Amino acid sequence: MLIGVILNVISFLLVMLPSLLSLEIVRTDPLSMISIFSILHGSLGVITGVFALWLVGSWHLQSSTANCIKRKKMMRTTLTLWLGVLFLGFVLYYLLYGF
Repeated sequence: MLIGVILNVISFLLVMLPSLLSLEIVRTDPLSMISIFSILHGSLGVITGVFALWLVGSWHLQSSTANCIKRKKMMRTTLTLWLGVLFLGFVLYYLLYGF
């Protein structure tokens, strides 16, 4: 899990952030579909990333996995948010590049 979170942070810093910063339409037309989906995708991505970091950090500080079940609701919330971010990423890619 920790490796997955680290790889996600690296991919964000190397690919997604420069790509977002290079989108002129987000700055010039904040109400366009691309801008709205970019903001939604980014906002949910940050929230999901914080939840994932919290889960990984809380697991890493414990020697036993017996308390994992207490975080089941947080894990489901994180998974649901991650699926939403993934879907918004596909929509954003389609809006930018089509098929």
